[in-house]
Amino acid sequence: TAPRQVVQGQVFNVGSDTQNYTISQVGEIIHKHVPSARIITEDQADPKNYRVNFHKISRMLNFVPRWTIDQGIEQVMAAIRGGLVKDYRDPHFNNAAFLSAKGLDLLLQAESTHTSNPHK
Repeated sequence: TAPRQVVQGQVFNVGSDTQNYTISQVGEIIHKHVPSARIITEDQADPKNYRVNFHKISRMLNFVPRWTIDQGIEQVMAAIRGGLVKDYRDPHFNNAAFLSAKGLDLLLQAESTHTSNPHK
């Protein structure tokens, strides 16, 4: 809903500093909701275990998330319990796998749509 002239060509980290968790912290929060889940860690440091800066989206768009990580976990659990997620390993539910499998096609499709209709 943000004005195009404000967001066009910009990259934003979507989130908030109050919900800025490391991968280990996310695992611990999930474990509180799913006590039967096992947390598996490796001896080597996780290169993706860092904090993200959300100042830009907050400053430029006054963005404040409406959902918490706990609400997101509950939503995923409800979807699994309700049968909406048959196999969590399906690329549809994994950003990296989905983009690897279908990302190039989607990117090419978006580029052709933008080229044929630049105002879309």
